[in-house]
Amino acid sequence: MSRKSAEEIRAALDADPNTVSLAAALNMTVEDYAKLVVHFATTGAQPQLFVVPDAELKARGHTPPDLRQMNGFLAEAVAVKMTHEATSYSSSKAKPVALGAQPGAPAQALPADPALAAEIQKRRKS
Repeated sequence: MSRKSAEEIRAALDADPNTVSLAAALNMTVEDYAKLVVHFATTGAQPQLFVVPDAELKARGHTPPDLRQMNGFLAEAVAVKMTHEATSYSSSKAKPVALGAQPGAPAQALPADPALAAEIQKRRKS
């Protein structure tokens, strides 16, 4: 998958009718919004966590999340990050686990050895 160039991204933003409303919702100019989108799309950088007081969120027309929701957002972000980054415990040779795979057919038993079966019976009786 190849990344789009800054010019292609900017052209897509200019053509998108939602760009103006998204920029307005973020209290940004369209130019600043476009620069930010191009930056994240071309560099692969991730936005940083930004803490905003509840009063400011309410003033901007947003409902502040409660503690449970915030814990969920952070837990999800960490889980996503952990699945995309290898650690020193990760094996580069390990194959991913196949979730939902059906078990194979049970192994077939080997035919019984008559001499072995007789020996077992003899020892059980003694």
